Amino acid sequence: CSDASENHYATVKIGTQTWMAENLKSDKYCNGIDIVNEPNMNNWSLLTGGAWCHLNNDITMEDKYGKLYNFYAASDSRNPCPCGWHVPTKLEWETLINYLGGTEVAGGKVKQSGDQYWQSPNVADNQSYFTALPGRARTNLGYFGTDNGEDAFFYTKTGSGSNYAWVVGLGYSSAGIFPSETSKKFGGSIRCIKD
Repeated sequence: CSDASENHYATVKIGTQTWMAENLKSDKYCNGIDIVNEPNMNNWSLLTGGAWCHLNNDITMEDKYGKLYNFYAASDSRNPCPCGWHVPTKLEWETLINYLGGTEVAGGKVKQSGDQYWQSPNVADNQSYFTALPGRARTNLGYFGTDNGEDAFFYTKTGSGSNYAWVVGLGYSSAGIFPSETSKKFGGSIRCIKD
């Protein structure tokens, strides 16, 4: 599939769902309208609308890890995903997790195996071919997260009250995958799912 910025993505069918097998890189909504790029840490923490940044504000990270988005972009009705695709709901993520055996083991089945990207010991076999990479995160205060190779966070488009939203997290040393609540200002990766 291809997004409004003309990036092309590998896809994978897992159970009844079809997912991107790469993180979203688009800087436009499906309708061609630009999503705001906000590299500045202080400005990031004040955002109340959709925005993206590169990991560590380093454009060389984009090819492998995609962009990081806040919840306002992930949940925008203009849709940051390619047309015909969307940011998954918490329920759609749970469908994937349950299909792959539940929260304790599904993480290992979606992560890229080996230690080329994830730190060792990476508990993963990528059985699903989802090929999750450690795209890390940007905190609600605008800081970039842990050392590279440790974790990944994927947005759902499911909010939780006025200030929080659901993300799905992966860590290098665990086969687990866990939904959790985070600030809507948090910067996370997006994997789109076919409509």
